[in-house]
Amino acid sequence: METLQTKYLKYISVPSNPYNPPLKISLSREQSDVLDFIDNVTTDYTKDFSFFLFFVDIIIDKIDGYTNYNTSMEMLSTFLEDMNNGCQSGIISEFIYHSDCKEFYIEHIDDMETYMEDYERDNGITLTNTTGSPRYTFACWFCFENFCNELQSSMELVSCMEHDKNYHSN
Repeated sequence: METLQTKYLKYISVPSNPYNPPLKISLSREQSDVLDFIDNVTTDYTKDFSFFLFFVDIIIDKIDGYTNYNTSMEMLSTFLEDMNNGCQSGIISEFIYHSDCKEFYIEHIDDMETYMEDYERDNGITLTNTTGSPRYTFACWFCFENFCNELQSSMELVSCMEHDKNYHSN
């Protein structure tokens, strides 16, 4: 089975011009650590969505800007905390403009709608767009924010488990 790192490297090495050779890209230790974490805590169900690698790419790109931290997990944690304000805050440049959201939504409409429908079914709620934004912008924001919330919940769970393990080993 292919690792997330392998899939991600294939995803980002594809040139936008088909006549150019694939890019040779290597990952930093921090990027590798974050990809391993995402790979370990993300379900196969989520990994199958067409937008998954794009979301991972956004996260990898954003954490590169968090240079004042000792570990990759601190970088990721801080980014996810910043995401608590949501995409509407403008933190995710890929989803600031309605035109960008519309283009992305059209490309991934079936998977995004399925993701939101499954969220509604699993949580017994109906998602309501209270942002005043078009459906396609709301869908992009919701899917990315929910993906980040799932990662943040997983980080908190891992942190609690490590704390519990350290507490009981002393």
